[in-house]
Amino acid sequence: MMKIYIDEEGYVTFPDGSRYKGGLYGGIPEGEGRIIYTDGSTYDGEWRSGNSHGQGTLRFPDGSFYEGNWSRGKYHGRGAYVTKMNAKYDGDW
Repeated sequence: MMKIYIDEEGYVTFPDGSRYKGGLYGGIPEGEGRIIYTDGSTYDGEWRSGNSHGQGTLRFPDGSFYEGNWSRGKYHGRGAYVTKMNAKYDGDW
């Protein structure tokens, strides 16, 4: 098992610089959690084996976002993608 360091806000910082707060198992995200990626994107939702899996929302720095189902880190099943200009696709992925 890798050593985990949690900062005063409750976040773990991974080697790539992303910061995660939530359930961990063996040092990887599991259960519910939030990650802030180095590009400013955020994901809030369910995790399995270190991947977004289940329900969650990914928000991009430009204001666009995807909200819906995930499987192994990819959009999967029912979800909606909304662009920064408010164009929207709501359907199956």
